[in-house]
Amino acid sequence: MLQITDNHELQEAVHHQRLGRLREAETIYRRLLQAQPRAAELHYNLAGLLNAAGRLDEAAESYRTAIGIKPLHSDALNNLALVLLEQGRLDEAMAACRQAIAAAPNHSAAHNNLGNTLRRRGCLDEAIDCYRQALACGPPQRGALTSGKPSSRLGCGGTAGRRTRCGRRPQRFLHSSKVRCFSPG
Repeated sequence: MLQITDNHELQEAVHHQRLGRLREAETIYRRLLQAQPRAAELHYNLAGLLNAAGRLDEAAESYRTAIGIKPLHSDALNNLALVLLEQGRLDEAMAACRQAIAAAPNHSAAHNNLGNTLRRRGCLDEAIDCYRQALACGPPQRGALTSGKPSSRLGCGGTAGRRTRCGRRPQRFLHSSKVRCFSPG
């Protein structure tokens, strides 16, 4: 079996993706996936590329494939949540956020993204609590992306510790769109 970490093709795909040459990178990822269809990180990288290209349905499918192979892949769960949020599928986005948080409880971008999802649902108190949790976790991981601004920029007060009108306590959520070179696992 091909060792992905030593694979020149993977490094080339990552290089193309970082430079915005998405078509070239996609061709390489798909070729690599033919040889290693159970490589979660290849599906994850392809999903990030498809997301960047605005091909949200395909990105969601690739994130789901990565998650199916590696169920605790918090970055894939978080990124799936962001794709679903962008598509307006808020309930599914919140579910993916909560799964990501269960896998990586201290990821600040995850908290922030769940806060943004809750804010879009009108659950402002709960969203503010999520933003506070994001800030308490520290800065996002290098390369992590979030879907908006933390509460400190919203100028909102909060009600930490109380149940909100949505009836739930806040949860955390994770997202990172890093392109990865990796070894299969």
